[in-house]
Amino acid sequence: MTLILPTPTRVAVKGFPLEVYRNTTDARDHSKGGISARTRVLYVTGILRAERTTRYKPIPVWQNTECPDPARAVAVVIVTRAGDSTPRAWLEPIGLSTSGQIQRNPEHTTFGGNYAGHPGSAFLGVLETELGYPVAGLLKVHDRPIPF
Repeated sequence: MTLILPTPTRVAVKGFPLEVYRNTTDARDHSKGGISARTRVLYVTGILRAERTTRYKPIPVWQNTECPDPARAVAVVIVTRAGDSTPRAWLEPIGLSTSGQIQRNPEHTTFGGNYAGHPGSAFLGVLETELGYPVAGLLKVHDRPIPF
């Protein structure tokens, strides 16, 4: 008897390529195994607004390149903290639900020392519109696991 197992479905994730910037004079991995320590390019797919509930907003102009590895897919997380009306933004690895929907990664992460960005208007223009202020072009990558 031959057992035939179903082939897992690979969800194609598309994003906008961002260059990873890290300290080249320090060989230590401050991200503690985060994806930004293992790759030179991350792919931003959209925006996760983390307020009372987290809402994912796909950005069509960013979804132009298929991400070769879903682990390299990130989203811009925008948070406005209580008592501070200025929204803050960073990049975070995304999670995929069982139905293939993009969601905030259930793993808790913090800044691991690396940045990613792109100088072009396709990236900066969307960020400036979403945040309401000019952006320098690089965002912190929050991919360092936080143990609980």
